Amino acid sequence: METNKLVRSFYNAKQTAVLYKLENDKKSEIGKFSFANNNVMIGGAGEGLKSFFTKNLETFCLEYDNKTDTLQIKGNYYKTENCGDTAYLTELHFNHKKVDLRNSLIGDNIYKIDNTK
Repeated sequence: METNKLVRSFYNAKQTAVLYKLENDKKSEIGKFSFANNNVMIGGAGEGLKSFFTKNLETFCLEYDNKTDTLQIKGNYYKTENCGDTAYLTELHFNHKKVDLRNSLIGDNIYKIDNTK
């Protein structure tokens, strides 16, 4: 699916996926995200990025459509006085398989992960 068409498919999504952060064998809800056409769009901005990008490999679980997937995310978050909050992804694992970030980047900070592999 073309990138613009994929992103637009989430605008009127009726289904949601729930993302949880796993810490010390406990789940804490991060948020609900759009689920459409068998795709889930996860995003964040501002201080909320601190949950995702901690310089450590953080583990999350994503529940949608009676499925649970595991995401492991490592990245850097920093706050600047002039530009606000900034973060970038350095490592990503999906269901315990490392994702090649260069080949998965489909837009400005948008990564597509094929969950059929």
